[in-house]
Amino acid sequence: MQHGALIPLGRQLRSVRLSIRSTSAFGRATTRYQNHSVPSNASSRPRCLQYGVRYDANDAAAWSETIPVWPEEAQELREEPVDEGHVEPKSSSSSGAQQARAPTRHDHLTEALKRTPYTHALPARGSAAKRDLSHTNIRRKLIPRTSPTSTIQCPSDSQPSPDPPRRFSLIWLLAKYIRHVNRDPSQTPHPFSQPEEEYITSMGYSLEDISVWAGIVTAGPSSQAATRLLHRVTSSDHLSPPFNLLLYFLRRPYLSASALRQLIIAAQHIVEQRISDDQAPRLPENAVMILFVRLVRHAREVWPSVLGDIAALLTRALQATKINHKTPPLHQRSRLVYIYNAAMHLLSIPTGAQPFKDAAMQEAAIVRVLRSMFEYQPPLLIDRQGYRAVVRVQIAQSKTSSEQEWAELKALSWPPWKQERTAMDADITAENHGRSRASHTLQRMREAGYTPDTWAKVAQLYSGWDIDGTPTVQTRAIMGSSVAQYRTEHPIWAARIATTRTAQEAWAAYLAYEDTGLGPDAQVMFAIVRKLSEEDKRSRPPDPSLTTKRDTSRRARLLPGDRREVAPLPPSVHLYTYTRTPVPSVDNFFQQLIDRGVDVDPYTLVLAIENAVSLQQGVWYLRAGSRGEDNQRALLLEDPMPQLSAVPPPLFSAFIGLLCRFPNVNLSKVIANQSEISSLSSVQPKLLQGHELNPLHPLVHAVELLGRFRPTSPVPWTNILNAMSNTVTLTSMRFFFRNHQCRPAGEDPAGMFTRAKVSMVALSFVNHIVSVMRRNHVDINEIQLLHICQAVENMAVACWRLTKYKVKSALEQNPHLGSFKLDTTRDAYQAIEHASDTSKYIKDLLTELIGSVDQHVALATVTASSEDFALPQLLHCPSPVLLHAHIRALGWLGDYDGLLDLTRWMVAHQHKLGEQRKRDRNAEDLMSLSIQALRVFLERRWLPAQSSGDVPMSAEPASDAGRQDGGDALARLETPAPGEIVEEVERLVNSVDDWPSWPDEEDMANYCRRERFRELQKMYMA
Repeated sequence: MQHGALIPLGRQLRSVRLSIRSTSAFGRATTRYQNHSVPSNASSRPRCLQYGVRYDANDAAAWSETIPVWPEEAQELREEPVDEGHVEPKSSSSSGAQQARAPTRHDHLTEALKRTPYTHALPARGSAAKRDLSHTNIRRKLIPRTSPTSTIQCPSDSQPSPDPPRRFSLIWLLAKYIRHVNRDPSQTPHPFSQPEEEYITSMGYSLEDISVWAGIVTAGPSSQAATRLLHRVTSSDHLSPPFNLLLYFLRRPYLSASALRQLIIAAQHIVEQRISDDQAPRLPENAVMILFVRLVRHAREVWPSVLGDIAALLTRALQATKINHKTPPLHQRSRLVYIYNAAMHLLSIPTGAQPFKDAAMQEAAIVRVLRSMFEYQPPLLIDRQGYRAVVRVQIAQSKTSSEQEWAELKALSWPPWKQERTAMDADITAENHGRSRASHTLQRMREAGYTPDTWAKVAQLYSGWDIDGTPTVQTRAIMGSSVAQYRTEHPIWAARIATTRTAQEAWAAYLAYEDTGLGPDAQVMFAIVRKLSEEDKRSRPPDPSLTTKRDTSRRARLLPGDRREVAPLPPSVHLYTYTRTPVPSVDNFFQQLIDRGVDVDPYTLVLAIENAVSLQQGVWYLRAGSRGEDNQRALLLEDPMPQLSAVPPPLFSAFIGLLCRFPNVNLSKVIANQSEISSLSSVQPKLLQGHELNPLHPLVHAVELLGRFRPTSPVPWTNILNAMSNTVTLTSMRFFFRNHQCRPAGEDPAGMFTRAKVSMVALSFVNHIVSVMRRNHVDINEIQLLHICQAVENMAVACWRLTKYKVKSALEQNPHLGSFKLDTTRDAYQAIEHASDTSKYIKDLLTELIGSVDQHVALATVTASSEDFALPQLLHCPSPVLLHAHIRALGWLGDYDGLLDLTRWMVAHQHKLGEQRKRDRNAEDLMSLSIQALRVFLERRWLPAQSSGDVPMSAEPASDAGRQDGGDALARLETPAPGEIVEEVERLVNSVDDWPSWPDEEDMANYCRRERFRELQKMYMA
């Protein structure tokens, strides 16, 4: 041959070419392998020549559709991964012809759990239309599907082996034990036969191990089960559980951050044991990849800061496989290329809670993967999937300093070309400043030989340049990971709409899209509805309840593309963008779609409901959208037994948010159908503080929906906690109970009794919501804890005002009108007396969020042996917003020891807090407010000088009269912190150079100008 003997790569390319039967079959393969395409012909030719393979166009086409797989490994690659399933051979014959034998996989453990009450332990259900790498062999897609008569045959291929004998598996025996225990645990000690017992013993385990594994799989709280598993893995008295048990546990739909931490450490222990023990069996590559996939899936939801350590674990775990990492042969290099590029893709998928803030962590994790790829000689190649991962995290991040300089020079007209304002602006060029990091990565991708596809064109639009060379607005965006949504030109037009500054520019882009005649598309509809909804928000007058909050936040200046809000029109008319029709509102546009018979997709419907200006409008959107009747029956509880899949999760969260934004509207005024009202009224009411809740109250209805659908997403839970902490929402408590009022029948000066009552009811309702979340195994996140602290603050302030108010004489003069007032006053006194319990409650929630210190100390000894593998000390680093809210809640409750402990913790973790402040906007200002709040609440600086500290804390228990009058409770609130605590907090604050200095008198005076301080000051000055 011209280039020497044909190597296995050449033989495989030839066999793949021969296995292509028709054009239609090849077309289907194109769809299957589109995610893993390789460079174009320009770069394929030298690569083929390098490996001694003759190049032609057909071979290049075959190369672009699959990654080479060798005949001697075909049988291994067709097998299922070593996982929790029990594989049995299945064969069939027709007309005497022997058919291909395919393994039938039975998930015995899941089938056993379905027959038990441990439904929480069932694995997550993936979409049937989506290939989930955590459930399928990562290399199965690399094997061409062949019919029984067209199997790939090569001279070196061995004949098919006979059926393997049926054999036991530990997971199958574990499933058998779980079925036995659930059916009748008292019948026999165990359900195993003598051969099964011998098999368990031969594997190094005992019957007691099977029982412990069953307890791990069926345990309720994920952290409790993970603790048991970690103890079993690290115990020197027991053999480590099977690797498949860890893989199955990771299939749970939700894991807490503390559970994920322990599982990562358990995985690291297993990997280190396999590496250090030469006699131990090697880990299969697909099992390592499955471990990585499932760890990353949970980390994206609950602990994004650990993504980099999971990437390091993947690199380390690959050393426990059969791959020769020093000089890997060609077929192993192809596997490594696929694994590492797939890892980058998985690391780049947006996180659940804060996808834009977490993009920097994802980029750092991808850098660790790239560094591992570069250590091979020659370095491993980055394929299209890997380039996309890098671009995806770069587009989600904020602008660099050079990109900001370029954005500031853009003209207000469209397209936004550079407009020089001074002679120095000539140095700011498009090449050095106008090309973003994502744009440079796309350029490297083209230089590597990858032709720009629709995905790359959309990314180019978000990076600041249209495909025709005209500029756009560089916009932070979340690029989709599904290739199916980028097969047409619709995403390009959606990106053109999204990369505009004003609603006028966006509407002009949408009209240009309509002129193309492409037809309605979900992505385009979503993009224009988002712009129109933001324009509606901008056009409405500001909400008075949010004015103070916005004024005190001191937001940093944001450039176009850094925020979701649209900009106002340019100051001059000649800078306007021409549109043949005026920009409509969301209502008008939605009505136009309905009149044209366009089906509104669920995501656009969700966006419309989230931005509805009234509860009536949101319900109208719900009914007018696709599947309106089905969604309506499920969300309005017309169906007594709604299915969990009856409503898409985003739509469910949007409807809960709608109910929480308009709690003052009785549902009977929104729903005109009498049968629907009767259906809602017939709901069995729940009790709170001994009274029946009103099922027609939006918040009560929202909690009823949460209890029935039991969502694992934190969004709906956050919405209702936000509603209960909003002072505007508290006015809706007038009809919160069915037959009980939350306001007095007589005079209520300044609404004092009503505010105290509803704030205490709201806090009780918050505690009820948290208990429901715990029953559904949903953990508290930072935003939810922020709202809980705000609800505690509302209660403490209202009870303080009521305690200060002199009510005893008024009640004696009007005893027939004082029942409500007397009960409310007594409840307020009890709330203040139990302030220490409330303070402990929110401190425990913060400890749960950031992680237990004792747990960290115990786990530090486990990971001490690995220098390159060090998990973050904190499960979550609180933001300055949460710290400020927590300080205020403790301060109003008078927990000075809690403030001192919090300050010590902040000093101990000052570096982590500093890293968190770099990711948050206005973090330095919020940190300054937190320091000011420390001194204000410790010294009670909002109280008049003659009142602060004059009433000492009584060492003796207060009398009954004193308790009724509230003097003892009031003294607790008014007394400032001891001097030694104030001095210690001041010393701790001044010991950190990066923090603001101890606030002076002017800072405290400015801080005390807030409305709540002024209300109390008026009461003390009267």
